[in-house]
Amino acid sequence: MLPSLLASPRLLTQLLVTTILLHLLIAVITPLTVDEAHYALYGQFLDWSYFDHPPLVGWLQALALQIGENEWQLRLWALLSYALSLWLIHGYTRYLTHSLTSANLAALLFCAMPILHVLGIGLVPDTLLLPLSIALIWRAQQTLEKPTTRNWLIIGLLLGLSALSKYTAALFAIGLLLVLLTSTHSWRWFIKARFWLAVFVAGLLSLPIFYWNMQHDWISIHYQLNHGRPAQDFEWLNVGQSQLSQLFLYTPLIWFSAWLSLLAFKEWWQPIAYRQLLLFVLPALIIFTISSGKEPSLPHWLAFFYVLLLPLMAHQLINQQSAWIKKLLTANLIYGFTFTLLVLTLSLFPKLTEHWSPNPTQDLIGWKQAAEIGQALRQTDESLIVSHWVDASRIAWYARPTPVVVMDERYDQFDIWFGSPNTDTHGILILPPDRPEQSWHSYFQQCQRLAHSGDGFQFFRCKQAKLS
Repeated sequence: MLPSLLASPRLLTQLLVTTILLHLLIAVITPLTVDEAHYALYGQFLDWSYFDHPPLVGWLQALALQIGENEWQLRLWALLSYALSLWLIHGYTRYLTHSLTSANLAALLFCAMPILHVLGIGLVPDTLLLPLSIALIWRAQQTLEKPTTRNWLIIGLLLGLSALSKYTAALFAIGLLLVLLTSTHSWRWFIKARFWLAVFVAGLLSLPIFYWNMQHDWISIHYQLNHGRPAQDFEWLNVGQSQLSQLFLYTPLIWFSAWLSLLAFKEWWQPIAYRQLLLFVLPALIIFTISSGKEPSLPHWLAFFYVLLLPLMAHQLINQQSAWIKKLLTANLIYGFTFTLLVLTLSLFPKLTEHWSPNPTQDLIGWKQAAEIGQALRQTDESLIVSHWVDASRIAWYARPTPVVVMDERYDQFDIWFGSPNTDTHGILILPPDRPEQSWHSYFQQCQRLAHSGDGFQFFRCKQAKLS
């Protein structure tokens, strides 16, 4: 069955239609996650950039808000980005391998990675990086073959859009430099006007980030430079935790194949296009792996790495004649699609896990109702209050335009939007189910318990804030 599927010229269309319809179903029914609500607020508070990320995700959500404010409307960009990424990786694999079978296998492996479906439903900066990274390395390789002004302009445009998506684009720039330095013309690319035209376009598109940071004492740059470098020692256990989560969420075969591709670097050195691809992803992989020793990295940060190596993996697997490799591939696809369907089913029906300990879907439930209860309890001169920044985005989104004060010590985007807490801060404190009732003592002298929701949220009227 698998060989006939991989030979089908209609497979890409079938995968595109199936995943778009499935993602749209989830998008219509499920509430916003913490990250989705945060970036929806970006769109509401339109700005040149933001504390934790560059502005493109907010600009796109501002456009989505012109259509409407329903969950599925805020997810349209994610649905489009996933479909575009799938189409691009199929085309890029065919460009590298000249094989429809390899391209179809890369597309199938792409759809079998559970975490990519999460990125394909909820818009986060990494969702945008996927199609941009594929298009960037593809266009770079085409430019080395045919260095026209148009191709260099497109490279500058793609690199600039990547910079507007996430600071990771700086590592893409380093990867591109490695690709150029190891090409036939090497350093001579840097004395060509077309190269500097691409640099100018990318820099011009990045200006909003620097403009905003100049206005805010470079807080976003400082935050990114210190992110993943907390005051603690490097621990291999943290690296192991990060890799283990990637193994399960990108599927075991893809994880092993990706690392084997890097370990067999010499094997890929002579096929120039493969060498260029590995050099492009190498800086980001090194930085994220090292930083994960200080603090376990989130698995979606390296989504582009696993996706970009799919052409190499597909090429390797297609050319393997071993029966056990083919069985392993089939088992991996079954695992990936089963895990994906399980995750999507639980997101559709979170009540199925209400008696599980720990409950993996607990964080999806009750935020909209909690914001509505908080609004109903709040008096005119009171704010809504949360104890930690991770609790703020959904309360702020569903209670908009009511200000939400965050009581933790970190200065971040919520302080910019709503102001920092002070001794006069008072209002309705909302504690989610994972926060103990007594935790209000850390933030206020006086609190009166008012209500609780069926989903475990607690509500207090508090005054006389404690500030460290």
